[in-house]
Amino acid sequence: MKVHHENKVLIDYLRLNMEEGPWVAGGACIDWFNGNQVAVRDGDIDVWFSTPSQYESLRTRMLNDAFSIRYETENATTMIY
Repeated sequence: MKVHHENKVLIDYLRLNMEEGPWVAGGACIDWFNGNQVAVRDGDIDVWFSTPSQYESLRTRMLNDAFSIRYETENATTMIY
């Protein structure tokens, strides 16, 4: 599957790793499979982690790089840039 060029910068930023995570799941994968961009305003990219520390590491990096938390629950965090 090829990531749409409009989403490539964010995907590179996430440092995905097929063997160890993190991974992208959900509707974003379907959009890219169909050759579509994940809309910045209307869509989201679901990221799954192999360990809590992997999640915390990316969360910290994103907050340090001017992302902000839009919504947070016990099981999910939604961030915007």
